[in-house]
Amino acid sequence: SNKRDKFFLWQWLQTMSFLTSRSVSLTAAASSGMWLQFVRDARCDESKPNAVPLKSTAEKSNMLLRRRLTPVGRLALLSETVAQPSISVAVIRVGGASLEKNELGRKLDSVFCAASTRFKSRVVKRCEFVEIEKFNAIDMVREENCELTETEVAKRLTIPFASDLPYWDCTIFSHNTLLLRVHHCLADGVSMASLFGEATDQAQEIRDFVATEIKRKLTKKKSKHSTVKRFIRILMRILLSVAQLGVVFISLVRAWLCTSRPLSGRVKGLSGRSVTWASDVASVDELRRAAKRLGISVNDLFATAVARGLAICDPTFFGVSLVAAAFPIHLFGGVPIPRLRVGNHIGAVLLPLPLGTLSNENNILQDPVTHCHRVSSDVGNTLRGGLAAIVSYALANIIGMLPSSLLSSAMHASASCATIACTNIRGPQIDNLSICGRPILDIVCIMPPPPGVAVGVALSTLKGQATISVNSDADALSAHALLDSIVASLRDISLSAESHSSDDKIKQKMMVDLESSLLPVLPENSGHSGGA
Repeated sequence: SNKRDKFFLWQWLQTMSFLTSRSVSLTAAASSGMWLQFVRDARCDESKPNAVPLKSTAEKSNMLLRRRLTPVGRLALLSETVAQPSISVAVIRVGGASLEKNELGRKLDSVFCAASTRFKSRVVKRCEFVEIEKFNAIDMVREENCELTETEVAKRLTIPFASDLPYWDCTIFSHNTLLLRVHHCLADGVSMASLFGEATDQAQEIRDFVATEIKRKLTKKKSKHSTVKRFIRILMRILLSVAQLGVVFISLVRAWLCTSRPLSGRVKGLSGRSVTWASDVASVDELRRAAKRLGISVNDLFATAVARGLAICDPTFFGVSLVAAAFPIHLFGGVPIPRLRVGNHIGAVLLPLPLGTLSNENNILQDPVTHCHRVSSDVGNTLRGGLAAIVSYALANIIGMLPSSLLSSAMHASASCATIACTNIRGPQIDNLSICGRPILDIVCIMPPPPGVAVGVALSTLKGQATISVNSDADALSAHALLDSIVASLRDISLSAESHSSDDKIKQKMMVDLESSLLPVLPENSGHSGGA
């Protein structure tokens, strides 16, 4: 009887496992079929696109081909405004001898244009790429004998690209300072970081490092559990994934219903952009140690610093306890997957960001440790796990496939409730980086916030150092004031993390002393022998 019961139990578990896996697979296929199609297309060889010859007589004779933009690229192109175009900027300081235009142009041609034909194609009205005949990347590199200032960077953020050239360019300023501009319809920040790594002299070392990290994360230890226990663990993971999916949608609704929009009436775009940055704010190891002491991630630490910086940078935020924030999420966790085509594998999630305000009159904030844990609970737990990336990427693709007349309205309606956008860009963590034989001293990444969002803040890491940049609407908020507040808040959090860690050690020592004091003490003449 016992064996028969075990047999029927095993048959029941197998049946339930089959039905559960089949239902989950069907649901995933129905809800994420489009996402899988885009991933499959992304792995295809771009040299053999599903292209269609142009019908115009001028280009039909040259047999030029057209390629459609991805839905996310189409979304970035059609939702931008004149005052807020979707242009990503990288400021690169290079040492050594002066960098020549032809030398840099040949390097970019061998990397950018070889990685994707988008970098040698122009964009036509139908949101399609048309490859330019006899294209030379050297023509995309310019030289200017002047200093690159923050004002010049802010000006370049709003200058549109020429319609007859690809949507990217590079300018060499004095003292070997490069300004690289790339439209978001070509690639996202992670793809551009990967391409820049390929352009360095240490490209092979970076590829080996990325491959080692991916292999380390994907390597799993062999499970010693029985089949029943493994099935139960898989079932629990499915249930937890469903629960996390519910948390993601609840957070989206909370952000959508957020009534605190302090900068909604000040985003005009008449005065241009306000841009600034701070290089080498802290080392990556310092940020990781502070996050580990608090039991949170580096992204949670950065989000808390941004929230506290908003709360104290401008009187508009005094007394505001919660704002909606946009968090761009990469589909593959911000890691450049080998053999994956350069493109837009990114979405964005709207989440409520607590500013930690306790008093409306004096603008008193929570202590940094408590504030970090609250941000980790409200923001970090929603972003972790991968489901938020899949949901946001699927929604971005759905919006990107809407008709042109509806796409811009849908994008602005979804992003207008957000006050700030926060992103994290991980560059090559390799020392002694160089390009064309010149050492790379510093890189600053300035990302465009979604249309309608007043402020964008980016944390970029390179060679073990962290850099923070702020890109804001000049009419809405001063980028310099916000950056100073974020840097000061980050230092306060780091100091609080050290004191929090020392307090835990003191408490642990007190507990050990208390336990030792409560142990029974034997009298000196207890009758035991010395050997005993």
